[in-house]
Amino acid sequence: MKIITSLYKFFLISLFFSFSVNISVHCQDSNQSVTEDLPEDPPEITYSGNEHGQFNILFSGETIGYENFSITGQTTTYRSSSFTELTINKKKPGTLNRSDQEIKQPTSPSNSNTSVTFFINTKLQFNEHFEPTSYEITQEVGSSQNRARVRFLPDRSHVTYFSNDAQLDKKRIELKKDVMILDDNVFHHYLILAKRYNFSDGGIQKFLGFIPQQFIAGGIIISDQGIEDIEINNKNYDLQRLLVNVGDLEVNLWIDLNHRLKKLSIPKSEIEVIRN
Repeated sequence: MKIITSLYKFFLISLFFSFSVNISVHCQDSNQSVTEDLPEDPPEITYSGNEHGQFNILFSGETIGYENFSITGQTTTYRSSSFTELTINKKKPGTLNRSDQEIKQPTSPSNSNTSVTFFINTKLQFNEHFEPTSYEITQEVGSSQNRARVRFLPDRSHVTYFSNDAQLDKKRIELKKDVMILDDNVFHHYLILAKRYNFSDGGIQKFLGFIPQQFIAGGIIISDQGIEDIEINNKNYDLQRLLVNVGDLEVNLWIDLNHRLKKLSIPKSEIEVIRN
């Protein structure tokens, strides 16, 4: 299968934080087993409650989109869904500076447009133990539609990729049953991850994460950084900060006393996500 490159690799969102025009599958084989260096079993904690809301997404202090999300269910089965709109402006073609390095801006699909807008829909089903059973993401840009669908099974999970309803590829991967889904450009997945953290035990806690769009799994480390005074929309809040480490990338999560995600930031990429 031909791997389609990302359009704006200088934006960093989610685990590998790339805006992809098309769903990318980064692996050498159609079957992949993730059995080495798996995180230790995390503390036992269960999911509960319904929640919905909206996140504003900012890059370098400027709003580039939003995400509406909803999580519903009861007792043993929960479903999350989201709709995201992201618009990348190309008002300054050429290069962008970040960390004292020049980053070339890739050529857009259509030079006549001044921006590219992405529409992303997701559906995730999981149980009270955070064990996913199914997941689907659809990404649209212009007339192009790409979709990834995951069926989580005890032995090996199946991931199927589509482009404009035509199947591109189907892969299998061995995952722990309580793997956390953290897909590209889907921020309410971090809300679910924050609820997975056991504040009673505190300290450093490890989980396994999976990015369906990129067919990549890896370890996630979360640590409690204590209470901080944070200003959001000209108001001050005392919020708990969780630091999420994925390789050399750091994601900050600020949550309130009810464990509602209020703000997310990725300093390395100048991304901020703020709850309305």
